[in-house]
Order: sequence, then structure tokens, then C-alpha cells
Amino acid sequence: MDVSVVISDALKTLWDTLVSMSSGARDPATQKAQAVAELIRREMGAQRVSGRMLAQLVGKSEKYVRERVSGQRPLDLNDLEAIAQALRLDIVIMLTQAEQSEGDASATGRVRF
Repeated sequence: MDVSVVISDALKTLWDTLVSMSSGARDPATQKAQAVAELIRREMGAQRVSGRMLAQLVGKSEKYVRERVSGQRPLDLNDLEAIAQALRLDIVIMLTQAEQSEGDASATGRVRF
């Protein structure tokens, strides 16, 4: 497969996911945001990173991080970028895996590179 097609598809997935996740600060997280939050929680567990530690790493309050990681509030691009960097994850791969696992209740495992 052509590398430019793969990159284009990944960017389209990223864009579509971000658009669907940006539903407003007070709205409950969308299904895509829930899938991303689940991936983040699993990776936090795998890396043994607590909510308090993640909050410190991203420079936000524990409540702010907890609401986003639990899916109570949607993640925005800045949140996602900061969390991905703190957990040493690739944001495009994260969103691609969330897209693939969306609606799949049996999705398990870590975010792989």
C-alpha cells in the first residue's frame, strides 16, 4: 500500500475523531471519546500511572483529568496531545485503535506501536 494513502487515511481518521469528540466542554463524551478514554485508562494501568501522576504530568487538576479519562467530559486536542505525550503514545495510532475498537466491548490490550 502506498505510504501517502496510509498517512492520508490516518489523518482523516484523526480529523473525523477530533471533530466528533469536540462536542462542547459540558456535554458527555461521545462514543469515540469514550473509546479513546478507555485506551488511555488501559495504558495508565499498564504503565502504573495514577490519575494524580497523570494530572501532574499534563499540568491539570486531578478532577480535570479524571473527568476526561473517565469519559464524563470530552477530550479536546490539547488534552489528547498532552496525555499522549505524558504516556509516550503516538496520538494517530491511539485514535486509529480507538476507531477500530469503538463499539467492540471485547477490545483489550495496550496501545501498540
